[in-house]
Amino acid sequence: MKSFTPVKDVIFQILKRKKLCEETDFLKIFTEWEEIVGERLATYAKPIRMRKNILYVEVKDPTYLSHMEYVKEKLIEKIINLVGKEIKDLRFVLPD
Repeated sequence: MKSFTPVKDVIFQILKRKKLCEETDFLKIFTEWEEIVGERLATYAKPIRMRKNILYVEVKDPTYLSHMEYVKEKLIEKIINLVGKEIKDLRFVLPD
């Protein structure tokens, strides 16, 4: 008996075929963000864009921004494992 493939996996496969890799990677990171950073950090920080393999993350509070800097390498490693390719950097910004 065949098992079903989750819709999000099908969408990612289609986007990759259409050569929208960076957007696909961002979408995957965005949908898995809470799993990557944990529930608590996910309430204070969210990915906002990805350009040239650099992920930009908006952080609501300066204290949490400092914490994100502290765990940055660990987060990069988790993201690389998720998307299967190198992420050059994470850049944290406060909201405008």
